[in-house]
Amino acid sequence: MPAPGRSAFAAAIDKTGGQIPLPHGHGVVLIATTVGAAGAGPDPCQVAGMLYKCPPIRFIDECADEGDTVQRGLTRLLAEIELLAVAPHARMQGIGGALLSEAEQMARTRGGRLLYAKVRDADRPVVRWYRRRGYRPLAWGETVDVVVARRRVGFAAGADGFRVMIKAL
Repeated sequence: MPAPGRSAFAAAIDKTGGQIPLPHGHGVVLIATTVGAAGAGPDPCQVAGMLYKCPPIRFIDECADEGDTVQRGLTRLLAEIELLAVAPHARMQGIGGALLSEAEQMARTRGGRLLYAKVRDADRPVVRWYRRRGYRPLAWGETVDVVVARRRVGFAAGADGFRVMIKAL
């Protein structure tokens, strides 16, 4: 039972440290909160932003023919930002950048080499936001080679109206 004023979701994040077991590694949920004014009710802290980072499960599954060693290596080397959202009341305060920086540092600490996000191609402000933080858009059809266990595995750019924004860590 969550503490008064805490959702079951927030309690689960607290209990697991934000880690979610996946078929390949773990997903990680990062939450940013803002502190409300005194007397703001039972929970003066409000969620200001959230980021979810995980190994690229579909890509790793597609590499099954390469063997377990390659799949484990890809799990360690690659990470995808599946979700990065900032609440309207908290925008333009650096919260998204802080969440992204924390995700990058977590990936580096675990031996990560590439972090990427899929962004709607038409969402130019978000593409620019990632570019300002050192990410570059992959060209349509561009492949990034990842070397793991002495094998070169090609990681392809986005499709279906999405642009892959990638950063070497």
